[in-house]
Amino acid sequence: MSEKEKHRILLVDDEPSITKALHRLLRNAGHDIEMCASGEQGLERLKQAPCDYALIITDQRMPGMSGAAFLEQAKEIAPDSIRFLLTGYSDLRAVEEAVNRGEIHRYFTKPWDDDVLIAQVEKALEAVALKRENVRLTSLIRQQNKQLYDLGVTLEKRVRQRTQALDMSNRELKSACRKLERSFLETIQFVLSLIETTDPAMGKYMRHAASLARQLGAYLGLAEHVIDQLEIAGLLHDTGLFGFPEELRHKSEYELAGDQLKMFQQHPVMAAVSFEAVENLTGISEMVLHHHECYDGSGFPSGLGGEDIPLPARILAAVSDYCRVMNYWPKTPREIIAKAASISRVAINLDGLSSVNEMLQKAAETILLHGVNQKYDAIVTAHLVKISRELVASEKRVKPGLTPVEELQPGMVLSQDLILNDGRVLLVASTALNAASIHSLRKVREKNLIPRAIPVAVPGAPNE
Repeated sequence: MSEKEKHRILLVDDEPSITKALHRLLRNAGHDIEMCASGEQGLERLKQAPCDYALIITDQRMPGMSGAAFLEQAKEIAPDSIRFLLTGYSDLRAVEEAVNRGEIHRYFTKPWDDDVLIAQVEKALEAVALKRENVRLTSLIRQQNKQLYDLGVTLEKRVRQRTQALDMSNRELKSACRKLERSFLETIQFVLSLIETTDPAMGKYMRHAASLARQLGAYLGLAEHVIDQLEIAGLLHDTGLFGFPEELRHKSEYELAGDQLKMFQQHPVMAAVSFEAVENLTGISEMVLHHHECYDGSGFPSGLGGEDIPLPARILAAVSDYCRVMNYWPKTPREIIAKAASISRVAINLDGLSSVNEMLQKAAETILLHGVNQKYDAIVTAHLVKISRELVASEKRVKPGLTPVEELQPGMVLSQDLILNDGRVLLVASTALNAASIHSLRKVREKNLIPRAIPVAVPGAPNE
């Protein structure tokens, strides 16, 4: 038997021969045996280590305190110990008393059978061992359950903290990405400002296309990053025309023929190829490449049709043609009427209109609607027409005027192109001012590069 399987047994008897015989018998079985000569001594020993004794064996007949009386008190001190009683045939009444009061587990008559006694002792000790193991495991389970609970609470707290930290990091990362994207867009806009010094009309046209494409993309529910790409595509979609004659840059394809048309049809490919070389512009190359495809498949460069044309490209196709009319057409009523009459493929009715913006908007709208399901996507066109009408109506509700640069407020909109004192275009009409642009304008004003007051409109103010 291993060291762990040993048990402590307490023998209580006033007859040394009995305790020695039991000691010899049980020691041979591998147990630790302790002996006391009286019930009183046995109780004192139990009080010193009540939980250590797996088995108590006592004789019934002892001077001073009987075995039954001893076991009754032993039960209170060491309730988990197994209790055996040794008695003679004439002490059966004492056995009954011990069973009732001391709750003994077994009794043996003297003389006992060694094999039977050893077997019962081992059985009793096995029960004690199982009970102790059960108590140990129960305690261990409770301890581990508490540790698991505490760990769960800790993990939950850490998960919450980590989740909050990740959420914050994600928000910060998204904010940083948005700032980087806007910074990149502002760089593109700055480059376009430089382009405007050589072709102000084209720069104004592409800014207009970018702003309108962004509004239409948002109106159609595109993702924010796609809208950003669409805005950049609007700013750069005709850069493939740089280096071409000015008369070619300012015309639509239906106004061209022969070599001029062939040259014009090359510009989407030229622009897309140049964008693919810039990592941050690869996403817009497809938009620019296909912005001259037609819904019926008759466009260029790939002859795509219907929904095979990417939606951003379909948006850009309608927006760019609308903005060509609004920016490249003449700016007097008589010339607008003459221009409209020259377009034989579309009947444009401008009767009853006198405002230049209204006439241009009507002409652009008519051209778009005439091309639905041929050149343009019907849904895209319907939303663009709705937005254009809202923009023209809003222009009637603004109050234009010159406002000192020091008095500019976020939300104001340039009612005319802002021209530097040397004649270059700084900002185009319809640019909405924000805190950053106002701060920059004040810096520019300090260097006397722009007039003291600039033309702005306040949205929502009534006309006078």
